[in-house]
Amino acid sequence: MDFNLPRLIGDYILGPRIEQGSFVIVWRANAKHQSSGLEVVIKEIDKKIFSPKVSDNLLKEISILSTINHPNIILLFEFIEDISCIGIL
Repeated sequence: MDFNLPRLIGDYILGPRIEQGSFVIVWRANAKHQSSGLEVVIKEIDKKIFSPKVSDNLLKEISILSTINHPNIILLFEFIEDISCIGIL
C-alpha cells in the first residue's frame, strides 16, 4: 500500500505549498490529465472554520469574481467545492 499518493482537489494534483495563512493554503497544482500541461495555483479554504453566513458570503464573492474581466484583477479560472474545502483556481 502506498501512503505517499498525491493529494487531489478536483481534477488537480497538488504540488508544493506556496503560502499558508490562518484560513487558507495556496498550492501550485497540475491538471490530473498531464497531457494538457495545465499548471494552476489553487487557494484552498477550509470550510469547517467558517460559519454558514461567512460561507454564503464567500460563495457570493466567488460568484461575482467569476463575472469580472479586468487586467488588475486575477482571473477566476475554476471553482471547486467539496465537503471540507473550497478551491479557487
